[in-house]
Parts: sequence; C-alpha cells; structure tokens
Amino acid sequence: MSHAVPQREEDPALSSQQRGALIAVAIGLSMITLDGSALNQALPAIQRELMATSTQLQWIVTAYTLPLAGLLLLAGVLGDRWGQGRLFTGALLGFAATSLWCALGQSSGALIAARTAQGIAAAGILPMTLSLMGQLFPERAARIQAVNTISIVASVAMVLGPFMGGVLTQLVGWRSIFWLNVPVGLFGAWLAFRHLPHFPPHRRPMDLAGTLVAMLSLCVFIGGLIESSSLPWLHPRVLGALVLGVLGAVVFVMIERRVHHPMLPLTIFRHGLFTAASLSGMAFQFAGYGILFLVALFSQKAWHMNALDASLLAFPFTLMLVIVSLWVNPRLHLSARGRMLIGSSIALCGSLLMAFLSGRDSWPLIVIGLTLMGGGLMLYSPTLNVVATSCQDKAFGGGLASGIYHTSRQIGMAFGMALLGGLGTISGEWAIWGARAGMLLISLASFIVLLLAWRWIKT
Repeated sequence: MSHAVPQREEDPALSSQQRGALIAVAIGLSMITLDGSALNQALPAIQRELMATSTQLQWIVTAYTLPLAGLLLLAGVLGDRWGQGRLFTGALLGFAATSLWCALGQSSGALIAARTAQGIAAAGILPMTLSLMGQLFPERAARIQAVNTISIVASVAMVLGPFMGGVLTQLVGWRSIFWLNVPVGLFGAWLAFRHLPHFPPHRRPMDLAGTLVAMLSLCVFIGGLIESSSLPWLHPRVLGALVLGVLGAVVFVMIERRVHHPMLPLTIFRHGLFTAASLSGMAFQFAGYGILFLVALFSQKAWHMNALDASLLAFPFTLMLVIVSLWVNPRLHLSARGRMLIGSSIALCGSLLMAFLSGRDSWPLIVIGLTLMGGGLMLYSPTLNVVATSCQDKAFGGGLASGIYHTSRQIGMAFGMALLGGLGTISGEWAIWGARAGMLLISLASFIVLLLAWRWIKT
C-alpha cells in the first residue's frame, strides 16, 4: 500500500473535477450577487422606458428579494431530497432562462413576473453553494481554500456590481444586465453538469404542512421588513405582516414538534457551533448591509451630499473588502476563533468611532470607521462560511443546514436595511441622533459576534 505525502494545510492541491465544480459554484454565487447590486443603477432607465410607477419600481426589486429570502429553507430541503448537484444545475439553468425573460420584458408587470421567477431560481442556487463546498472538499484545508475563493468572488462581484450596472446601462442599455446572465449561466450549468459528482440524496418523507407554513411565514415576515423601508413601522401593512410572520413561526414550531419527519428538526439548534454560526451570519449581514444603507441615506439627507459624493464616502468600505479578501486573508494564518475575535473587534471599533459623528466636517470619522468595518467584517466572513460547512450533519443534510444559515443571513440583511434605513431618513436636528443610534445598533451586532465567537468557536 502506498502512502501519500501529506500536503501543507495552507496549500492543498485540487483535482480537475474539484476545480471545475468550484468554478461552477463561483459563477452561480457571482451571478446572484451581481444581479442584486447591478440592477439598482438601472432603475431610473427602467422607469423611463417601461413608464413604471414608483410602486412598480419597488416591486421590480422586491419581487426578486422576497422569494430569494423566503424559499432558502425549502431549497435546502429539496437539495437534500433530490440531490444538491442536481438542484444546483437546474437552478442555474432556471436563472439563465428567467434572465432571458427579464431581458425580453416589455412592461412593468412582465418584468415583475420575470424577476419573481428569477428570485425562485436564485433561491435554488444560494444554499447549495456552501453545502456543495462541504461535500466536494471534505478535507479541512481544501475546504478553507475553496470557501475563501468563493468569498473573494462574492466580494469582488459586490464591489463591481454597481459599477458594471452603471456602465452597461449607459453604454448598452439596462437589458444588457440580464442578457449577460444567459451565456454565463449556461456555461456554469455545463460546468456543474460535467464536474459535480452525484451525491446520494437524503430520502425522507416530505413535511408538507411544515414546508408550506415555513415558506409563507418567511415570505410574509421578510415582506413586512421590506415594506418598512418605505412605510412607518406601525402602518397596518407592515405591522400586520410582521405579526403574521411571527404567528406563523409559532405554528411552524408546533408542527415540527409533532410530526414524525419534520422539515426542520429542532434538535439541529442544540448544536451550539451551528447556532452560533447562524446567529453570527445574521449579525454580519445586519452590520455589513445596514451600515452602507445608513451612511448612504444619512449623508444625502442630513449632510446634503449628492449621490456621487455619498458613494465616494462609502468607497473605503468596499475597497477594504477586496484588499482583505485578495491579499490579507490568504496570508494571515489565524485560527477560526482568532479571525472572528479580531475581525469583530476591529468592526466594533469602526462602528463605535462613527457613533461620534456630528456635522459634515466629521466625515473623516465615517471614512476611518468604514475602513475599519470593511476590513474587520471581511476578516471573519469566510470563517463564518467555513464554520457553517463544518457543522453539516448527515442526519439533517447539508442542504438543510446551509438553507438555515443563509436564511438567517437574509433575515439579518432585511432587518438591517429596514431598521437602519428608517434611522437614516430622520431629518432635522434629530438626524444626527438617528445616525448615532444606528451606529450603536451596528456596534451591538459586532459585539454579539464577538461574544458568540468567544463562547462557541474553539478552533
């Protein structure tokens, strides 16, 4: 029997099959990220061409976000039931097809319908990205390298999204944003079909009642959070959606405790490490997306900056995402615990610094604070993904675990944009206090990550 020479943990060799599969997963994740950020720059052009109302314009965005967030848990279960590679490949094909539908849309209604279908396809892609990493790369060193790679791709896509959206809209037209997804999605699906191995599905009876209640509750609750960005929290539409979502969650727990084969075995939350990763992911999204939303709104409303100046103010945050992803993380040899403790501490310092803002002449505090936050968050973001994949229990299925993790992140993002967006729109003499309160809430999110890492992350 021959003995292979163990490779250095920091530089594992990947097989050609693993590389092809990794590229396919990176393509799927980058398309979702780009599509979410690039379209914002095209909204004025869409409104002019399709003669869309402000409400229709909001639904063009919401129609994608709502099914993406609300169906992640169901997609995770279906991935375990049908096979994660099979669902991922089919969802990539679906994303390419629905992007074509979006590009051909001739009315606001048609575009909203196409965006809804596109969000459903995206929900099939997102939870599979992490669960496939756990299946494709069972060795810890290779998994860390793979997760770092897709984290870099997602960071670059998030940074380039607004720029690409603006350039494509200006030079070619807004439809080109969707046209681009078609060949890229087909290529990714071909790679996935060719390189993703067949993973045996977890055949379990379907919990139809739990599945339906979970899907409706998540969609209604997240829809209420989205609505709160443009309506008061006590508005009947917002309050009613949030209350119904919470009641639905209570009913869901009651169902899951009684059925023999629950969609979501509640015992999964006894796994402290997995619960810590999911809560940390929620806090991460709250802080990361919330801070950009808060700064953009506050700087334009209270400091009367134009859109370009507000974008430049937030540029250090996105720049640090790229710098830390490409150059710092690959060279920094720290444990998962060390990365999370140091990263969350740096992000906490940045948000606390910004809590001292006052007039427009305090803009350097924002620049320094965003620089610290961007670097700190990206320092531990890949680690969260690695911890989540390491918690995948075969008894539950990697797709379900990944679906829970990504759902918690989407809820955190929705909370951040809704709550901090409301604080960022306060006008008059209370605007400064609204922004300071937002910075303190973001600080609380980073502090929660710090505490969770201290208690549960031991490696």
